Amino acid sequence: MTTPATADNEGFCATLKFGPGYDAPWLVMRDGSADGLKRKIGEAKESGLLETMGKASAYVVTLAPPKADKAAGQPSFSGGRVQNSAGAESGHKGDLTCDHGARTHVAKGTWEAYFCNADERAGEAKCPPAFLDKKTGKFAVKR
Repeated sequence: MTTPATADNEGFCATLKFGPGYDAPWLVMRDGSADGLKRKIGEAKESGLLETMGKASAYVVTLAPPKADKAAGQPSFSGGRVQNSAGAESGHKGDLTCDHGARTHVAKGTWEAYFCNADERAGEAKCPPAFLDKKTGKFAVKR
């Protein structure tokens, strides 16, 4: 099922990733030509292989052992960005998520805020930031 890795760099390779995290399952396709690789990807789509792989990868992820808890304040890498997990462990409350998922915490000088992680390059509009209200100790979006 698996094509052994070769030392040469000839040909073309496409890696299709089934999720945003570093631990998401991959489907790797190789061919000697760009047209051949394009044909293989088209065949995988037409045959339903991509949908089957997506469903199978969602199931396989559930079989993995639970992740160990990270130390408080330990940053992690997810979605192409460094994610500071200190927000959840430090008891932050308020608007910590938006329609695009978990927000990114930023603290500079006298202010703190959680910012939307929408991908503007993909045409997604960012949600307004949630700033820390020092009176209540909660993060809130100014409306």
